[in-house]
Parts: sequence; structure tokens; C-alpha cells
Amino acid sequence: INPVSNICVNTNAFNLSAVNTGGIWSGNGITDPNAGTFDPSSAGVGSHAINYTIAGNCGDSDQIIIIVDPQANPSINPISQACLTDQPFNLISAQGGGIWSGIGITDPNIGTFDPSIAGIGTHTISYTISGNCGATDQTNITVSNSLNPSIDSVNPICISEPPIVLTADLNGGLWSGNGIVNTSLGTFNPATAGVGTHTITY
Repeated sequence: INPVSNICVNTNAFNLSAVNTGGIWSGNGITDPNAGTFDPSSAGVGSHAINYTIAGNCGDSDQIIIIVDPQANPSINPISQACLTDQPFNLISAQGGGIWSGIGITDPNIGTFDPSIAGIGTHTISYTISGNCGATDQTNITVSNSLNPSIDSVNPICISEPPIVLTADLNGGLWSGNGIVNTSLGTFNPATAGVGTHTITY
């Protein structure tokens, strides 16, 4: 039998060959005993003994071991956004043992990403598992400038006054606190809040 190198479990089925034709193939993963078709996915990960037998008065047989290796899975858990002031954090993948690369990666072995080093923008990060059945995955991380909203001041108001809409220098946030009756608009109702000093968060 002509030897076969280690193959990946997701390799397409292929035909084995021998010095003389006309024999019968057998063993785990053989899907066509006449053509000698070997299907790695059918055999599964591991070592498989494959036999080839030529019958007849001067027949003979041979055997080889085919090793099927697992396919690497470098899938990255997505991190779509980060703030420029966020602390460095470690990226995560489905399988360890690979190498991380890209702008903002400060430790290629454990996948540490530092937004302040990457800078504002969208950065492509790669994770590569090497070896016979290695693979690579990529993800994009967008680093945005940190928002620092400032609420416009409000003078003391009477409990009988109608609701007012609070404002801030940046739009798109959510309001919360005692007396807030509309979290999107920032509507504050003095009667709902009651008499006293109330802390409002945006």
C-alpha cells in the first residue's frame, strides 16, 4: 500500500492505492472496498488500520495505519466594541494554543487587547492555530472615544410645578432617578419625586 500522511478529519474522501490493483480494501473509514475509498470523517479522529488483500493462488495482503487528526477550531468570541479608556482585556476563542495578532494585541499568547494602544477605529484581530489541521479566524473590534456627558444644571423647583425635561450636552443616553417619568426624554415630575433633594443620573 502506498503510504498516507496524517490527514485532517474534514478532508474529502479519497482513494488509496497499492502497487498491484485488483484487491479488496477493508478497515474503519473504507466506504468503497473495491476502489479503496477512505473517508476521514467516517473513520473519525484517531489511528485506523487499513488492510488491502489480493486473493488468488499467489495473493497477499498488506496493512497501513492512517492517522486522522482533529480539525482546529479557532472561532473567536466576538467583542464588537470597546472604549478607548477601557482596561486591557483578554480575548477568548473556542480552542486554546493559538497566536493572536493585530493592532492592540499586547500579548500574542493569551490574546490581551489594549484599546488605548489600538486607538480609535476598527481593528482586525486574527487568531491562528498552527499545525497539520490548523486554521485562522478573524474578528473586528471597534474602539470608540469615551463619552463624558454633562447634565445642564436645574434650579430648585416647587413640587406643584409641571414636569420639566432635563438636558445634557450629549444626546442618546438614558435618565434615571426619583421623579424621572420618561427615561429617554429625561422628563422629571416634581410631584412624583416629592419634596427633598433627588439624585438624577444620565
